[in-house]
Amino acid sequence: MGWSWLGWAGLRSGGPDGGRWIGRHPCLRLAPGYAAATDLFFGAIYFMVIASAQNNGMNTGLIGVMAACWAPSPRPCSCVS
Repeated sequence: MGWSWLGWAGLRSGGPDGGRWIGRHPCLRLAPGYAAATDLFFGAIYFMVIASAQNNGMNTGLIGVMAACWAPSPRPCSCVS
C-alpha cells in the first residue's frame, strides 16, 4: 500500500528538500542539533538517577514509580492527580 494514499511517495522523496529548506533558515539550522543534544543530556541524567537508586538498594517498584513520574506525559504533573 505504501504512502500513495497521501499523494506522495514517502519520506525519501521529501527528505532532501526538507533538509535544504531547514538549511536556508539560520534559526532552524540549530534546532535539530539542540533538540538532539538536550535529549541525550536528559536521557543520561535519567539513566544516572535510576542507576543510583538501584545501587542504593531502592525497591524496583519505587524505581518504576519514579520513572513513570519523570517520563514525559501529555498533561503536566502526571504523578499528582
